[in-house]
Amino acid sequence: MSRWSTILNTIPSTGSGAGSSAGSSARRRGAVVMPLLAGAVLLTGCGAGAGDAADDGSSGEDSPPAGSEEQLAAAEAAMTRAASFGFDQAGYATVEAVEQFREQADETLAGDAAEDVDPAACADPLAAVDWAPLLLDADVARVDFGSETFTGTGSLEIAEASDGAAGERVAEHVARVEQLLGSCREVTYTQSEQDFALEFDGVDGVVEPEDSAEPETTTAYRWSREFAGTAEQTEQTGQTEEAESAEDGGTTAAQILLTRRGEDVVMVSFIGEPAAGSAEFTTMAEALAAETLDGLAD
Repeated sequence: MSRWSTILNTIPSTGSGAGSSAGSSARRRGAVVMPLLAGAVLLTGCGAGAGDAADDGSSGEDSPPAGSEEQLAAAEAAMTRAASFGFDQAGYATVEAVEQFREQADETLAGDAAEDVDPAACADPLAAVDWAPLLLDADVARVDFGSETFTGTGSLEIAEASDGAAGERVAEHVARVEQLLGSCREVTYTQSEQDFALEFDGVDGVVEPEDSAEPETTTAYRWSREFAGTAEQTEQTGQTEEAESAEDGGTTAAQILLTRRGEDVVMVSFIGEPAAGSAEFTTMAEALAAETLDGLAD
């Protein structure tokens, strides 16, 4: 299996209007990750358990998987469930990789900037939804998983939100997702001189652990992105990966489910072919989140 990408798709916030102070402030904060951190951090390797060492040298031979023992055990239980859905390839993020990821988020080293967000008022909500449990200052674990039959990537993140600041950050993210779904369901933007159309939709995600308490908070949504540039743009800039995908009728889709129970925060994400946004993947995300919560309760 090919190595997971370490570069994340980005959209910078341009504020609610050209030259606005809000936009300038957002640009100083830097580019924001697409509403799914759509790419994986450096991993310990594919098809490996959480305890297996890295073997590609890219994430440091001595860097262990990130996360507490409880988090890694819960992640392994979830990956067993994922395998029942056909996702039999997995890699765990290392401590070094998580540190690098956080540094990149702080230094905004995430890729090409986007511009001309329309509606302009949606630029800030897009920037605000840029968040993942991996960014909490706490114990975190992440595993990315794949399948030969799915063109895309799944990911599971587990974080501890044991203090007030972490809990507030989770609540803020949930509120921002609701704001995005309420006012910015359809957005267009330009990136690398190519135009894209982005659509968001809410998902009725329900997480029901079998052997432990239900979560207090669950929020879920999906997005789809299509290449909308002109033939002239493509000819001038050269064929991009996005444009090549569009030639095949391709649409990039993603689905994100975030749930919290007590001090535990779990996020399951899928990105890739259009099926990633389907009800089938909603069911899988719910099952993986429930399995993770049961594992954390053991």
